[in-house]
Amino acid sequence: MKLNAGSGEGTKEYNSDFVNIDLLKPYKGVQGDILNLPFKDDSFEEVRLIHVLEHVLRHQQMPMLRELHRITAPGGVFYCEVPDFLENMVELVRVYHARPVNWEHVRIKTVGVYGKQRSTGDCHHWGYNEYFLTRQLSAFQWRRIERSHEMISNHHRVENVILMKCVK
Repeated sequence: MKLNAGSGEGTKEYNSDFVNIDLLKPYKGVQGDILNLPFKDDSFEEVRLIHVLEHVLRHQQMPMLRELHRITAPGGVFYCEVPDFLENMVELVRVYHARPVNWEHVRIKTVGVYGKQRSTGDCHHWGYNEYFLTRQLSAFQWRRIERSHEMISNHHRVENVILMKCVK
């Protein structure tokens, strides 16, 4: 089985090959809290957390990652994708200093920093770079943690992202 954690309410992040779970009522999925998943240990051969971690309060991030590690099967793969905060900041400054300033590009790059803020949970609580994300993931017993350049989502088309692949 495969899990898409934080699939969202709409169809955009829905994946028919995965069990989709979200705190809000997900489209064709399971409504549940990723901090307390209703699945047995080692249940999934693949787990995805795509643009979710940055939306979680800092004190809940490690418990969430621990829970996702728990349900990943031995030999299974965990993917975690977040905006690359530092690269997005560099890009924001570059776009701002271009003349004439394209304010729509500035707005788009600013979203990568703060989130879209369409609802309470749609803001970013932390800005990740590869070092900090790897450091958080290293707290668990993954056999291998590496940056992946195979993109899962389409977020990389509008912002710089970090996709980490962890093997249990």
